[in-house]
Parts: sequence; structure tokens; C-alpha cells
Amino acid sequence: MDPPRTGLGASAGAPAFAQPGAPPQQAPPAPPQLPAGGSGAAAAVSSTTDVLRLARQAVGQYSASATEGMLSWARGWRDFKPEPHIQRATSARMLARLEVFVECCGHVWRRSGVGNNYCSHCTGRCSESQERRRILLDSGHSTAVAAALAHGAAAGGGAAAVGVAAVAAMQAQQAPLAARYEHMKLVSELSLMEVYVECCGQVWLRMGDYAGHCAGGCAASLQRRAFQELNQRRSPVVAAALASGAAAGGDAAAERAAAVAALQAQQAPLALRFERAAQDRQLSADLEQLELYVECCGQVWLCLGDYAGHCAGRCAASLQRRAFQELNQRRSPVVAAALASGAAAGGDAAAERAAAVAALQAQQAPLAARFSRDLLVRQAAEAAAHQVRQLSADLEQLELHVECCGQVWLRLGDYAGHCAGGCAASLQRRAFQELNGGGGHSPAAKDALQRGLAAARGGDGDVHAATTAALQAQQAPLAPRYELARPARAAAARQAAGQHRLLAAELMQYEQLVECCGAVWQRVGSFRDHCLLNCDAVQLRHAHILELGCSPAAAEAIAHGVAAAGGVAAAVRAAAVAALQAEQQRLARSTMQMQARSMQRAAPASRAQKCPAQRAAVRPSRRACVVFASATATKTVKIGTRGSPLALAQAYLTRDLLKSNFPELAEEGALEIVIIKTTGDKVLSQPLADIGGKGLFTKEIDEALLDGRIDIAVHSMKDVPTYLPEGTVLPCNLPREDVRDVFIAPAAKDLSELPQGAVVGSASLRRQAQLLAKYPHLKVVNFRGNVQTRLRKLQEGECAATLLALAGLKRLDMTQHITKILSIEDMLPAVAQGAIGIACRTEDEPAAKYLAGLNHEDTRVAIVTERAFLAALDGSCRTPIAGYAHRGEDGQLHFKGLVASTDGTKIYETSRVGAFNADDGARLGREAGEELKAQAGPEFFVW
Repeated sequence: MDPPRTGLGASAGAPAFAQPGAPPQQAPPAPPQLPAGGSGAAAAVSSTTDVLRLARQAVGQYSASATEGMLSWARGWRDFKPEPHIQRATSARMLARLEVFVECCGHVWRRSGVGNNYCSHCTGRCSESQERRRILLDSGHSTAVAAALAHGAAAGGGAAAVGVAAVAAMQAQQAPLAARYEHMKLVSELSLMEVYVECCGQVWLRMGDYAGHCAGGCAASLQRRAFQELNQRRSPVVAAALASGAAAGGDAAAERAAAVAALQAQQAPLALRFERAAQDRQLSADLEQLELYVECCGQVWLCLGDYAGHCAGRCAASLQRRAFQELNQRRSPVVAAALASGAAAGGDAAAERAAAVAALQAQQAPLAARFSRDLLVRQAAEAAAHQVRQLSADLEQLELHVECCGQVWLRLGDYAGHCAGGCAASLQRRAFQELNGGGGHSPAAKDALQRGLAAARGGDGDVHAATTAALQAQQAPLAPRYELARPARAAAARQAAGQHRLLAAELMQYEQLVECCGAVWQRVGSFRDHCLLNCDAVQLRHAHILELGCSPAAAEAIAHGVAAAGGVAAAVRAAAVAALQAEQQRLARSTMQMQARSMQRAAPASRAQKCPAQRAAVRPSRRACVVFASATATKTVKIGTRGSPLALAQAYLTRDLLKSNFPELAEEGALEIVIIKTTGDKVLSQPLADIGGKGLFTKEIDEALLDGRIDIAVHSMKDVPTYLPEGTVLPCNLPREDVRDVFIAPAAKDLSELPQGAVVGSASLRRQAQLLAKYPHLKVVNFRGNVQTRLRKLQEGECAATLLALAGLKRLDMTQHITKILSIEDMLPAVAQGAIGIACRTEDEPAAKYLAGLNHEDTRVAIVTERAFLAALDGSCRTPIAGYAHRGEDGQLHFKGLVASTDGTKIYETSRVGAFNADDGARLGREAGEELKAQAGPEFFVW
């Protein structure tokens, strides 16, 4: 018996519902899922019997489970009489399983399964997938299922006929989609088979270096991109293969085979070309490794060595080689020729490779031989040049005197000052040296070299002996002439210095007006009161007068006179006086203009006060203002210091630290720097030991501290005596500067380069002893004065070199004069060198509070240790003593000290390590001093 017809069979689109109160009926088994492309005879089915027949016929097409499912379904429909709405729902589920492909956004997708499936496409949430989802939620089935159900209902007949018609409609809808899907799979497979792309005459890997090539934007790659955009992202090659498959005819399998064969036929030659190009690139790289030598400009160079430096000169041959490489895939001409030889040899790839390698090796063999010969020649030339340079350096040490402008000068002495005048002969000598190897080839040294080489070629001895003899013969007559002229030259220098001092004193008499702080003052009058303010300009003026013996205005006038008169004494004086008088007239005019402006500003104010009552009304406020100012004034802290530039720099550093650490001292007038000239500053012609020792730099300052003229005293700690004056205390050490000494010389780079008998200027017995201990051939003379004075004397040729403290040069910002910094091992520093100490009165608690805030404890511990060492030795300025304490990397206190004889023949040294604190440091320094005192003996320390 046929099952009852569905509601769609009776009235299309009118659903049937169960009668109210009717007992529920059990639903039949769900229809089996028919694979795509199932039985094509579904249209001939009109009853359940036909369904059973078709299910039995499907045993050969489907699996046993699928066939059993269809049989069970068919039996269920034979024995079951479902309600119409149940029939419709069951048919919809069966049809949903038959809907394998879905068309969306112009593409065909598999509704489920792996690969190009519709679920992954829906995650993009396109508008069509959103609409399909809405229909599913509203009606329970898709549009395609609804259309199939409507087609089955329109067909009429029994329930089985309706279901079969719906199945047929769904299969008819799915058939073209299946064909399109298979076509898309074929396109995808063909795209994956397109491995190589030909572009711009080369073959590229499509999924490799072709992307980088396309970045260049060549015309062919742009055309390919445009074609893909117009043809559903199919490349021209894939489109041609698809066209070949379509032209072949036949079923889908035949078209597919034809398309695949066409694409493979197109890719085969490209694969061969790509492999060949890869072999060529590898062969080119191997040949480049074998090209070791390059011939250029008549010489052979190492390709990966000196050839790069030669190419920097941009010779024509190197430029041509570079241009060839840019046009030939960065292959050099030699590699390109070897590749051509390999290709001409014929045969397989191995034969071509062997031929190319053999061609390159044949080209490199003679170059290698030439390079070896040239290398020996260059090495011999370099050895000879080195010998000449060494010989020149030796000759330079022997050239002690230079004849210039009819006089003989000490080359490492007064000749530098003479050259500063820029005479023609000195300029010619400098130009000769620049053209002949720098400072080592003077005219005399060059002549001696030529004589020595000529003598050596003639077989008269070795070159060194011959050149030395030639230079000594040239120097022999110059030495007596220099000694003969030196007294007269020194007298002339003293006379010039005396004339300079007289002229400076005379110019000071003409200097009646002084410009300072934007105003003009009477030098013998109001300027004295202004000087009490101790402004920076006043301090600089005082330092200039102490340094040069005249004011800045007088010094500028003298310089103008020398430049204008050319050195004639009377003319210099007249020009200097005229220059100073012109400057004084300018200041006088400026003063008159300032007075006139002041009178103009004061006139309206005087006219405004017309009656005594008005003037009386002003007076109380003016008195009140004066009382207020005096009531709020802060006591000025006076800082005492020497007047040298270095001492002033240390005083300014102290002033700035006080201002930054104590706000009350940052007010205007809270700090004042007082310059005190000490005995050590006044007497510069004698060694310190002859006039009283270190206390000469502190005595007058300590006296000013004790009598209240100053509140604190700034000292260089190495100048402070071992025992402080009673009533004073030294509670503060600023952070220590670099303790090392420096070597300064106009014509030498190191102490070892100074010749026999060279003069080194130094007022320090410590430096003298250590210097003579290592260089006994040198001569050390007394060399006193501040840093600027010593450098000036050095430039004037009074000595060949000098030694100074690095700390002082740093504080004066004059490190540009340093020739070499000496290590602690080469020159042990003086006790407390590089340290600044600040003293105050014992009972002055405010000053002690300020200084305690500036104290640097590490420096204080080191200074306590070194001064305890000095106190234990009980030495004086006649005894060379050195000592240095510091915190080591291990955190311990490390100390090294020595005492020596003044000639450096005897040196006693010691070292200690202990805990880093002041008590242990004092004990450690005292023990070190007692040890050296016992070693040297009491007679060693001279007083």
C-alpha cells in the first residue's frame, strides 16, 4: 500500500498538522544520505515498490551500509503512515543531505567536508551566507531544499512520488554545481603545477624568487597581474592549459588529462632552463672563489685584499670592471670568459664545469707568479724604508743645533721660540720636512742620509756609521757657536724683558679709567671701592696683573705696539702709548654720555618735588628702606686663596659648591673671594728648598685666617705642611682629581726620545729623582712659576720638556698641551697631589658646618694615610718623597710610597694594604714611613 500523500501533494505550500487529541505516531527511520551522483532513475519512481527496487539496484554503486539504510527507509515508508507534516520534515532532511554543493559569492563550495568547504567561507560573514543562515533559522531548511520540496509537491501523486520528484529536482540543481566545483579543483591543481614562470628572459620559481622580481615592477609581471585580475586569478599559462583541455573534447576526465598534459609540456623546458641557470650561478660562485688575483694598472693585486684599496683610487680599469659586473649578473670579465670557455667545450654539465675551471686556473697561474715576485720586491722596499725611517729617527736625536737667520739655536730649546716669528728659513725647513717624511727628515738629516748611502754603495762601511759621521761633522762647528752666542742671547732676552716691564709700568700711569661690569671707573678712586665686590672681572684683572705684571689694557696696548712697530723699541713704545691713550679717550667719552643720560633722567624727578613737605614725606620711606636692608643682610663668608690661575680655579670651584649645597650662600654678596699673595708667589727665582719649603704657599693665608680677614682657606693639599698652625683645622677635602703627572715637550713624544743632555725643567725634587733614576742622561733644572708661566718658558726654549700635574691642567682646562700622561708606575705622585683641602678656624662652627657638607670621605682617608706617611718620615722639601693611597677594586686601602736621593741613584720603596678607614689609614701610613726611614737611615733626610 502506498503511503499517504503529503500536504504538498494536496495543496502546494499548505502544511498539514496532526488532529488535536490524536495519539502520537512513531516517526519512520530517517532517510539515508545518498551520495552525489546517485541513481539517475529517480524520475521513474512512483511507488514504494519502485523505491525498494532502486535500493536493491544500488548495491553495486554504494556501500553495504548505505544500501541497508535505503532498504530500511523504504520498508519504513511501506509500513508507516506518517502525518503530512512529518512526511515534509523527513523529506527536507533527506534533501538537505543531498545538497552537497552551495553557490555563494560567485564560487561553488562543498557544504561540508575537507578542502574548499562552505563553512570556512562563511566565517568571512558575507551577505549571501548571512541571508542563507536567516532562512535556515526561519524555515528549518535552505532555499535549495525549499525549491526541491515545492517541485515535488507540484509533481503530484503519492508520497513516494512527491519525495522522488523532490530528489530529482535537488539532483538536477546539484549537477551543474558539481561540474563547476570539479572545474575549480582542476584550476587549483593546474596553478599548483605551475612551478616556474618565464619573465624578462629568465626563469623564476613562482613561489620563490619571482615575488622579489615582481617587486621591481617590470612590464611583463604587470601584464600577468592584470590578466589574473580579469580571469578569476588564473595565470595566462593556466588559462592556456584549460583552453587546450576544452579543445581536446571528450568527457571531464579527458579534458582534465589534456589540460594537465598541456601545462606539463609548458613547464618541462622551463624546469630545464631553471636548473641550468642554477648550475651556472653555482659555477660562477665557484669561479669567483678561484679568482684570487686581479691585474690592474700594470700590477697584480689580491682580489680580496689590496685590490679594494686600489679601486678606491677609481682608476679607469677598475671602473670598467665594475661596469662589466653590473651588466653581467655581477660576474667579473675573467669569470665570464671562463664560463664562455666551458660552454664552447661542449659536453655535459660536468665537462663544461671542468673546462671553465681549467680556463680560470690557466689565467690565474701567471698572475700568481707575478704577485709572488712583486710581494718580495714590496717587502724588500718596506724593509729598506723602515731602515731609513729608523736611521732618520736616530739622526734626529743627534741633530742638537740648527743654524737659522745667521745664528745657532738649540733644536729642542730656543729654536721653537725663534720659529714662532715665522722667518723665511724656518718656514722653508718646515716645508722640507713635510715633503720628506715629516719631522724625521730635516735638511741636515737628508744630506747625512745621502752621504751615508753613497758611502755604503762605495764600500766604505755600513750606512748607519756613515750617516752618523756625516751628521756629527755637520753639527761639530755649530755647538761652539751656540755656546758662544748663548750669553749674549740671554742678556738680550733679559734686556727685552726689562724694557717690557718698564713700558708696562709707564702704560699703567696712563691708564686712568677702567671699564668693568658695564661701567667706567676711576682707577685711582672709585674702582677701588668697586673691587671690594670681588666680581669675576676684577678677579681676572688681578690674576692678569700678577701673571704678566700689567693690566689687560696695558698688555693689549703693548701687543698693538709690537705689531705696529715691528720690534723697534722706541717705535713700540710710541705705538703702545698711542693705543692706550685712544682707548682712554673712548672710555672718557663713554663716561660723559652716561652722565648726560643720568642728568636727563633725574631732571623730571627733581621738578616733581616742588615743596619741602613733599620731600620730607619721602625721607621716612627712604630711611625705612635702609634699615630694612641692613636688618636682612647676610654675613659674608670670605674665601682666602692665592692669586695664581690654578688657585683661583680651585677657589671658584669651592664657591660654586657652597652655593649649590647651601641656599643661604647663593644670595648676592654671601661669598667673597679674597686673593692673598704668598712668599712662594713672590720669590720665583730660587728653589723652594732654598727659601723655606712648602709653608711658603700657605703661611700668609693661615695668618689671614687666624686674624679673621678670611673665614675659610682653600689650599692645594700637596702645599700644606705636615702640621697645621694652632687654631686652625682642615675638616674638608673635595673629591680628588687625577693624581698622575704629564710629560710636555714641543718636539718629543716620550721621555725616552729626549737626546743626551736634553734639559728638563722642574721645581719638584720628587720628579727630578724619579726622572734621573730612569733617564740619567738628562739634565734637570729649576723651573718655577704657575702653569702658564712654565708653558711660556717651555715655548721660549728655556728647556726641552717639563713635567706638570694632570690635575692642575684639567682644572685650568689646558689639557691640549699634554704630550703624554705618565702612569703611576713611571712617576709616583706627590703626597696629596690632586687634592684640594679647605681649612677654617677651630672655633668657627658655621664654617665647620659648611665644610663638613662638602667633605669627600674617600679622598680624606687617602690624604690622612699619605700625610701620616710624610709625618713619619719627617722629611722636608730637600728630600724627594712620593706617596699614593687609594681604594682598590677589592675595597681595601692600597698604599705605595718611596723616598729617593735627589740624583735618583738611591730609591727606597714600600707598599701596604689595609682596611679603608681613617684610623687604619693613619696607622698604615705611619708604619710605611717608619719602615723607609729605617731602611734609608737618619742621614738620608737632609734639612
